[in-house]
Amino acid sequence: MFGTETTPRVGAAYLLKEWGTKLRGSWGEGFRAPTFNDLFFPGFGNATLRPEESESWDAGIEQKLWGNRFRPGFTYFSNNFRDLIQTVRVGGESRAENVAKARSRGVEVTSEADVLDSLLVTVNYTFTDTQNITDGVPLRRFARHRSSFGVSWDPVRALNLFVQANVVSSQFEGVPSSRNRRFNPGYHRLDAGGMYRLVEKKGAFPGLDLTFRIQNLTDERYSEAFGFRALGTNFLAGLRMTY
Repeated sequence: MFGTETTPRVGAAYLLKEWGTKLRGSWGEGFRAPTFNDLFFPGFGNATLRPEESESWDAGIEQKLWGNRFRPGFTYFSNNFRDLIQTVRVGGESRAENVAKARSRGVEVTSEADVLDSLLVTVNYTFTDTQNITDGVPLRRFARHRSSFGVSWDPVRALNLFVQANVVSSQFEGVPSSRNRRFNPGYHRLDAGGMYRLVEKKGAFPGLDLTFRIQNLTDERYSEAFGFRALGTNFLAGLRMTY
C-alpha cells in the first residue's frame, strides 16, 4: 500500500577505560504506516492518513564511579516528525490525523547505586519538550516530566524483591475552545513485587521463576490517556522460563 521504505540507523560508542567513561551517540530515520484502527476504526479512523516519518539523534555519557558502585548517565535526544499520526479532536470527537511537522527534544538522567551487594537503588528523570510546529501547541499525551525511584533487594540468592515509584506530570490533551487548553492531570503510582527462582538452569534444562507484582499499591485514580481510567490496585503473577 505504501511501497518500500528504507530506514537507516547508525550508532557509535567510545569507552575510556582508565576513567570508566563511555561516550555514545546515534542517528536514524523512522517510518510508521497507519494501523488498521488508524485507518478504519468506526468513528475514529481516517482512510486518508499518510505514513509517519521521523529523523532522530541522541548523544550521551555513562560514568562508573566508586569502584563501579555508582553509575550515573546523561542523554540528550531530538526527534523531528513529518506527518506524525496523532489523535485530535474534530467536531467534539476524536480522530486520527497527520501533523504536518512536529518535534520533541529533551534530556534523560539515569543513576544506579549498589548501596549494598544485595541492595540496588535507581533514580531516573526525563524532561521532554514537544511542539506541533504547524500551530505551536504541544503534542498530545507527552508528559513534560517523568521520574522514577526504585529499590531492588536480594535477601537470599533465589529471591529478588523490588518497589518502584513513578511520577508523571500533566499532559496536553487538546484545545476544546479558542480560550483554553485541556490537560490530563499528572499522577503518581507505586508498584512492588519480585521473583523467586523455583528451578535453577542446568545444561539444556531451563530455569523456572515465579514472578509476582502488585501495581498501584495506593489505589491512585488516574488516566494514562485522558478519559480512560487506569486500573486500581491489581495483582499479577506468572511463571517464566529462562534458557
